[in-house]
Amino acid sequence: MQTTCHYQSPLGDILLVSDEQGVCGLWFEDGRYYADTVEDDAQAGTSPALDQARRWLDEYFAGQAPTWLPPLHVQGTPFQ
Repeated sequence: MQTTCHYQSPLGDILLVSDEQGVCGLWFEDGRYYADTVEDDAQAGTSPALDQARRWLDEYFAGQAPTWLPPLHVQGTPFQ
């Protein structure tokens, strides 16, 4: 199951999505393909992966260069 949350960045609202394995989506509001892979039964909330993603974004937008990544669950075709 997917979990979603919003992050207010200096560049606009970001939708973050995670599943049991890690962060699996990030979109800027009103961007092309916005939330196109979010499952219909996704629920708003929090998860360890989303907490870490928000912390990473906080560091990044504060001008730091994070040397770590939150857990990611990359999906797509080999071309993507």
